[in-house]
Amino acid sequence: MIQRCYCSLRRSLPIKRALITCILLGISIGFSLFGQAEDKDPKVLALSPHIVEILYDLQLESQILAVAEGTNFQPEVVKHPTIKAHGQINIEQLVKWQPDLILAWPYGQASALPKRLKPFNIPVVFSDPKTFEALGEEYIKIAHLFPKHPEALIKARIIRSQLQQSFQRLATQYASPLNVAPVRVFLPISDSPLRTLNKNHPIMEIIQLCGGQNVFAEAQSPAPLVSEESVIQRSPELIILSRSVVRDSQALQLWRERLKVPAVKDGHLVEIHPDFLHRPSVRTLKVADKICQAIARSRQTR
Repeated sequence: MIQRCYCSLRRSLPIKRALITCILLGISIGFSLFGQAEDKDPKVLALSPHIVEILYDLQLESQILAVAEGTNFQPEVVKHPTIKAHGQINIEQLVKWQPDLILAWPYGQASALPKRLKPFNIPVVFSDPKTFEALGEEYIKIAHLFPKHPEALIKARIIRSQLQQSFQRLATQYASPLNVAPVRVFLPISDSPLRTLNKNHPIMEIIQLCGGQNVFAEAQSPAPLVSEESVIQRSPELIILSRSVVRDSQALQLWRERLKVPAVKDGHLVEIHPDFLHRPSVRTLKVADKICQAIARSRQTR
Protein backbone atom coordinates (compact mmCIF):
# COMPACT_ATOMS: atom_id res chain seq x y z
CA MET A 1 0.00 0.00 0.00
CA ILE A 2 2.87 2.35 0.88
CA GLN A 3 4.51 1.80 -2.50
CA ARG A 4 1.31 2.57 -4.40
CA CYS A 5 0.62 5.60 -2.30
CA TYR A 6 4.18 6.88 -2.75
CA CYS A 7 3.94 6.59 -6.53
CA SER A 8 0.75 8.59 -6.58
CA LEU A 9 2.00 11.29 -4.28
CA ARG A 10 5.64 11.77 -5.23
CA ARG A 11 4.85 14.37 -7.91
CA SER A 12 3.14 16.62 -5.39
CA LEU A 13 4.95 15.87 -2.12
CA PRO A 14 8.54 15.39 -1.09
CA ILE A 15 9.45 11.74 -0.58
CA LYS A 16 9.58 11.90 3.22
CA ARG A 17 6.22 13.60 3.47
CA ALA A 18 4.71 11.05 1.04
CA LEU A 19 5.97 8.10 3.07
CA ILE A 20 4.78 9.57 6.35
CA THR A 21 1.36 10.30 4.86
CA CYS A 22 0.99 6.73 3.58
CA ILE A 23 2.10 5.15 6.85
CA LEU A 24 -0.40 7.23 8.77
CA LEU A 25 -3.08 6.36 6.21
CA GLY A 26 -2.38 2.65 6.69
CA ILE A 27 -2.64 2.93 10.46
CA SER A 28 -5.87 4.91 10.12
CA ILE A 29 -7.39 2.24 7.87
CA GLY A 30 -6.41 -0.48 10.33
CA PHE A 31 -8.16 1.26 13.18
CA SER A 32 -11.24 2.27 11.19
CA LEU A 33 -11.90 -1.23 9.87
CA PHE A 34 -11.27 -3.21 13.01
CA GLY A 35 -11.71 -0.66 15.79
CA GLN A 36 -8.20 -1.51 17.05
CA ALA A 37 -4.64 -2.00 15.84
CA GLU A 38 -4.36 -4.75 13.25
CA ASP A 39 -1.91 -6.75 15.38
CA LYS A 40 -4.38 -7.24 18.23
CA ASP A 41 -7.52 -9.29 18.74
CA PRO A 42 -10.52 -7.75 20.54
CA LYS A 43 -10.72 -7.56 24.30
CA VAL A 44 -14.22 -8.70 25.26
CA LEU A 45 -16.86 -8.67 27.96
CA ALA A 46 -18.45 -12.13 28.10
CA LEU A 47 -21.96 -11.58 29.44
CA SER A 48 -23.10 -15.20 29.64
CA PRO A 49 -21.47 -18.19 31.41
CA HIS A 50 -21.77 -20.39 28.33
CA ILE A 51 -19.86 -17.81 26.27
CA VAL A 52 -17.05 -17.84 28.82
CA GLU A 53 -16.91 -21.63 28.56
CA ILE A 54 -16.67 -21.43 24.78
CA LEU A 55 -13.86 -18.87 25.00
CA TYR A 56 -11.96 -21.12 27.39
CA ASP A 57 -12.54 -24.15 25.16
CA LEU A 58 -10.95 -22.13 22.35
CA GLN A 59 -8.07 -21.03 24.60
CA LEU A 60 -9.09 -17.39 24.24
CA GLU A 61 -9.31 -16.57 27.94
CA SER A 62 -6.54 -13.96 27.56
CA GLN A 63 -8.99 -11.83 25.56
CA ILE A 64 -11.53 -11.63 28.40
CA LEU A 65 -11.83 -8.37 30.35
CA ALA A 66 -14.66 -9.46 32.63
CA VAL A 67 -17.25 -12.24 32.88
CA ALA A 68 -20.90 -12.45 33.84
CA GLU A 69 -21.78 -12.89 37.51
CA GLY A 70 -22.30 -16.55 38.31
CA THR A 71 -19.66 -17.81 35.91
CA ASN A 72 -17.78 -20.64 37.62
CA PHE A 73 -16.09 -22.74 34.95
CA GLN A 74 -13.29 -23.37 34.30
CA PRO A 75 -11.83 -23.20 37.84
CA GLU A 76 -9.39 -20.45 36.90
CA VAL A 77 -12.26 -18.25 35.69
CA VAL A 78 -12.34 -16.76 39.19
CA LYS A 79 -9.34 -14.64 38.25
CA HIS A 80 -11.55 -12.53 35.99
CA PRO A 81 -13.53 -9.57 37.34
CA THR A 82 -17.28 -10.08 37.26
CA ILE A 83 -19.95 -7.85 35.82
CA LYS A 84 -23.73 -7.82 36.20
CA ALA A 85 -25.29 -9.29 33.07
CA HIS A 86 -28.83 -10.08 34.21
CA GLY A 87 -31.71 -7.87 35.23
CA GLN A 88 -30.94 -4.17 34.81
CA ILE A 89 -27.61 -3.94 32.99
CA ASN A 90 -25.50 -0.90 33.83
CA ILE A 91 -24.39 0.62 30.52
CA GLU A 92 -21.94 2.99 32.19
CA GLN A 93 -20.23 0.03 33.80
CA LEU A 94 -19.90 -1.72 30.45
CA VAL A 95 -18.46 1.37 28.78
CA LYS A 96 -16.00 1.89 31.62
CA TRP A 97 -14.30 -1.37 30.69
CA GLN A 98 -13.58 0.04 27.19
CA PRO A 99 -14.16 -3.32 25.47
CA ASP A 100 -13.55 -3.85 21.79
CA LEU A 101 -16.46 -6.30 21.69
CA ILE A 102 -19.29 -7.59 23.86
CA LEU A 103 -20.52 -11.17 23.62
CA ALA A 104 -23.97 -11.74 25.09
CA TRP A 105 -27.04 -13.98 25.26
CA PRO A 106 -29.80 -12.17 23.29
CA TYR A 107 -32.57 -12.14 25.91
CA GLY A 108 -33.77 -9.88 28.69
CA GLN A 109 -31.96 -6.57 29.05
CA ALA A 110 -29.11 -7.81 26.87
CA SER A 111 -31.34 -7.76 23.78
CA ALA A 112 -31.22 -3.95 23.78
CA LEU A 113 -27.44 -3.70 24.06
CA PRO A 114 -26.68 -3.05 20.35
CA LYS A 115 -28.91 0.01 20.34
CA ARG A 116 -27.78 1.29 23.73
CA LEU A 117 -24.09 0.86 22.96
CA LYS A 118 -24.21 2.29 19.44
CA PRO A 119 -23.27 5.83 20.62
CA PHE A 120 -20.11 4.36 22.15
CA ASN A 121 -19.14 2.37 19.02
CA ILE A 122 -18.99 -0.90 20.97
CA PRO A 123 -20.15 -3.82 18.82
CA VAL A 124 -22.28 -6.61 20.30
CA VAL A 125 -22.30 -10.21 19.06
CA PHE A 126 -25.05 -12.52 20.35
CA SER A 127 -24.62 -16.21 21.10
CA ASP A 128 -27.69 -18.45 21.24
CA PRO A 129 -27.05 -21.93 19.79
CA LYS A 130 -30.27 -23.96 19.75
CA THR A 131 -29.07 -27.28 18.30
CA PHE A 132 -25.97 -29.47 18.22
CA GLU A 133 -25.19 -28.27 14.71
CA ALA A 134 -25.65 -24.65 15.73
CA LEU A 135 -23.41 -25.20 18.76
CA GLY A 136 -20.61 -26.47 16.53
CA GLU A 137 -21.01 -23.47 14.25
CA GLU A 138 -21.02 -21.17 17.29
CA TYR A 139 -17.49 -22.26 18.11
CA ILE A 140 -16.45 -21.48 14.53
CA LYS A 141 -18.18 -18.09 14.59
CA ILE A 142 -16.52 -17.02 17.83
CA ALA A 143 -13.10 -18.27 16.71
CA HIS A 144 -13.37 -16.10 13.58
CA LEU A 145 -13.67 -13.02 15.80
CA PHE A 146 -10.05 -13.55 16.86
CA PRO A 147 -8.00 -13.85 13.64
CA LYS A 148 -4.71 -13.28 15.48
CA HIS A 149 -5.33 -16.55 17.34
CA PRO A 150 -5.40 -19.08 14.46
CA GLU A 151 -5.18 -21.94 16.94
CA ALA A 152 -8.69 -21.02 18.11
CA LEU A 153 -10.16 -21.82 14.70
CA ILE A 154 -8.30 -25.14 14.59
CA LYS A 155 -9.69 -25.98 18.03
CA ALA A 156 -13.19 -24.90 16.97
CA ARG A 157 -13.15 -27.25 13.99
CA ILE A 158 -12.08 -30.14 16.22
CA ILE A 159 -14.90 -29.39 18.67
CA ARG A 160 -17.45 -29.13 15.85
CA SER A 161 -16.34 -32.56 14.62
CA GLN A 162 -16.63 -34.00 18.14
CA LEU A 163 -20.17 -32.67 18.44
CA GLN A 164 -21.16 -34.14 15.07
CA GLN A 165 -19.69 -37.53 15.93
CA SER A 166 -21.39 -37.58 19.33
CA PHE A 167 -24.71 -36.68 17.75
CA GLN A 168 -24.42 -39.59 15.34
CA ARG A 169 -23.43 -42.00 18.13
CA LEU A 170 -26.37 -41.02 20.32
CA ALA A 171 -28.77 -41.40 17.39
CA THR A 172 -27.48 -44.92 16.77
CA GLN A 173 -27.10 -46.11 20.34
CA TYR A 174 -30.32 -44.76 21.86
CA ALA A 175 -32.76 -44.59 18.96
CA SER A 176 -36.24 -45.51 20.14
CA PRO A 177 -38.08 -48.41 18.47
CA LEU A 178 -40.30 -47.59 15.52
CA ASN A 179 -43.96 -46.85 16.22
CA VAL A 180 -43.24 -46.25 19.93
CA ALA A 181 -44.54 -43.01 21.40
CA PRO A 182 -41.79 -40.72 22.74
CA VAL A 183 -41.23 -40.51 26.49
CA ARG A 184 -42.78 -37.33 27.89
CA VAL A 185 -40.05 -35.30 29.64
CA PHE A 186 -40.23 -32.31 31.95
CA LEU A 187 -37.07 -30.34 32.75
CA PRO A 188 -37.57 -27.61 35.38
CA ILE A 189 -34.72 -25.11 35.59
CA SER A 190 -36.02 -23.27 38.66
CA ASP A 191 -38.46 -24.11 41.41
CA SER A 192 -39.80 -20.78 42.62
CA PRO A 193 -41.11 -19.66 40.24
CA LEU A 194 -41.46 -22.90 38.31
CA ARG A 195 -39.67 -22.45 35.00
CA THR A 196 -38.58 -24.79 32.20
CA LEU A 197 -37.06 -24.67 28.70
CA ASN A 198 -38.74 -24.80 25.31
CA LYS A 199 -37.40 -26.82 22.37
CA ASN A 200 -34.74 -24.29 21.37
CA HIS A 201 -31.82 -25.63 23.38
CA PRO A 202 -29.20 -28.29 22.59
CA ILE A 203 -30.19 -30.32 25.68
CA MET A 204 -33.68 -30.65 24.21
CA GLU A 205 -32.21 -31.97 20.99
CA ILE A 206 -30.54 -34.71 23.04
CA ILE A 207 -33.88 -35.54 24.63
CA GLN A 208 -35.58 -35.80 21.26
CA LEU A 209 -32.70 -37.73 19.71
CA CYS A 210 -32.97 -40.41 22.40
CA GLY A 211 -36.72 -40.87 22.12
CA GLY A 212 -38.01 -38.22 24.49
CA GLN A 213 -40.39 -35.32 24.02
CA ASN A 214 -40.23 -32.07 25.97
CA VAL A 215 -43.76 -31.50 27.27
CA PHE A 216 -43.30 -27.73 26.93
CA ALA A 217 -41.44 -27.82 23.61
CA GLU A 218 -43.82 -25.43 21.85
CA ALA A 219 -43.70 -22.65 24.45
CA GLN A 220 -42.91 -19.24 22.92
CA SER A 221 -40.44 -18.13 25.57
CA PRO A 222 -37.04 -19.83 25.68
CA ALA A 223 -37.50 -20.27 29.46
CA PRO A 224 -41.27 -20.17 30.10
CA LEU A 225 -42.98 -19.93 33.47
CA VAL A 226 -45.30 -22.89 34.04
CA SER A 227 -47.81 -23.92 36.69
CA GLU A 228 -47.95 -27.17 38.61
CA GLU A 229 -51.38 -27.76 37.09
CA SER A 230 -49.99 -27.49 33.55
CA VAL A 231 -47.23 -29.98 34.41
CA ILE A 232 -49.74 -32.45 35.85
CA GLN A 233 -51.93 -32.04 32.78
CA ARG A 234 -49.02 -33.01 30.50
CA SER A 235 -48.29 -36.11 32.63
CA PRO A 236 -44.49 -36.38 32.20
CA GLU A 237 -42.96 -39.84 32.42
CA LEU A 238 -39.48 -38.51 33.24
CA ILE A 239 -38.44 -35.44 35.21
CA ILE A 240 -34.86 -34.18 34.87
CA LEU A 241 -33.91 -32.19 37.96
CA SER A 242 -30.86 -30.11 38.76
CA ARG A 243 -29.32 -28.78 41.94
CA SER A 244 -30.80 -25.38 41.14
CA VAL A 245 -34.19 -27.06 41.70
CA VAL A 246 -33.44 -29.88 44.16
CA ARG A 247 -30.77 -28.86 46.67
CA ASP A 248 -31.27 -31.62 49.23
CA SER A 249 -33.27 -34.77 50.00
CA GLN A 250 -36.05 -32.75 51.65
CA ALA A 251 -36.60 -30.73 48.47
CA LEU A 252 -36.64 -33.95 46.44
CA GLN A 253 -39.33 -35.36 48.73
CA LEU A 254 -41.43 -32.23 48.21
CA TRP A 255 -41.24 -32.80 44.47
CA ARG A 256 -42.50 -36.34 44.95
CA GLU A 257 -45.42 -35.08 47.00
CA ARG A 258 -46.43 -32.10 44.90
CA LEU A 259 -46.60 -33.67 41.42
CA LYS A 260 -48.82 -36.73 40.97
CA VAL A 261 -47.49 -37.72 37.56
CA PRO A 262 -46.13 -41.00 36.12
CA ALA A 263 -42.51 -39.84 36.51
CA VAL A 264 -42.97 -39.53 40.29
CA LYS A 265 -45.10 -42.65 40.65
CA ASP A 266 -42.55 -44.80 38.77
CA GLY A 267 -39.49 -43.17 40.36
CA HIS A 268 -38.17 -41.63 37.15
CA LEU A 269 -36.56 -38.49 38.53
CA VAL A 270 -32.94 -38.03 37.46
CA GLU A 271 -30.64 -35.38 38.91
CA ILE A 272 -28.03 -33.63 36.72
CA HIS A 273 -25.72 -30.73 37.49
CA PRO A 274 -27.43 -27.51 36.32
CA ASP A 275 -24.36 -26.12 34.55
CA PHE A 276 -24.35 -29.07 32.15
CA LEU A 277 -28.06 -28.66 31.49
CA HIS A 278 -28.42 -24.93 31.11
CA ARG A 279 -25.20 -23.82 29.41
CA PRO A 280 -24.77 -24.84 25.76
CA SER A 281 -21.13 -25.79 25.32
CA VAL A 282 -19.09 -28.90 24.63
CA ARG A 283 -19.71 -29.87 28.29
CA THR A 284 -23.29 -30.68 27.31
CA LEU A 285 -21.94 -33.95 25.92
CA LYS A 286 -20.94 -35.09 29.42
CA VAL A 287 -24.58 -35.58 30.44
CA ALA A 288 -25.97 -36.86 27.13
CA ASP A 289 -25.62 -40.55 27.95
CA LYS A 290 -27.16 -40.13 31.41
CA ILE A 291 -30.20 -38.41 29.91
CA CYS A 292 -30.59 -41.01 27.15
CA GLN A 293 -30.31 -43.88 29.62
CA ALA A 294 -32.98 -42.31 31.83
CA ILE A 295 -35.31 -42.00 28.83
CA ALA A 296 -34.71 -45.66 27.94
CA ARG A 297 -35.54 -46.78 31.51
CA SER A 298 -38.74 -44.73 31.52
CA ARG A 299 -39.81 -46.32 28.24
CA GLN A 300 -39.23 -49.83 29.59
CA THR A 301 -41.51 -49.34 32.62
CA ARG A 302 -44.60 -48.22 30.72
